[in-house]
Amino acid sequence: MSNPFEPTKNENLKSAIQTIGYEAVSAISALNMQPDPIENHGSKSGYLSETDGWCQHAIKHLQNICVWQRQMEDKYNRMEDILFQLHKAGKINNETLDIILEALKGPHLPN
Repeated sequence: MSNPFEPTKNENLKSAIQTIGYEAVSAISALNMQPDPIENHGSKSGYLSETDGWCQHAIKHLQNICVWQRQMEDKYNRMEDILFQLHKAGKINNETLDIILEALKGPHLPN
């Protein structure tokens, strides 16, 4: 099973998107493994996150997805800010700004 990718501030947006996919596949794979009971876990609640090694492994991947997603959102917001600054400075016109903003909306999911 793969180790979770450790996010860094230097990842580009495309790399971050790809990594989220890899992390999701790894989390799903970990949750589809045979049970891996943790001996002497000390848990009184009995939650899987406390008593099963594969569940703990999946949680690490899912936590990284949250970190990567926050970084992508920060990068997206920064990109939007730069676009509006360029527009305000007259470096790009209204039509170009509209085209770029439309492209940033991304694919529309089917209903």
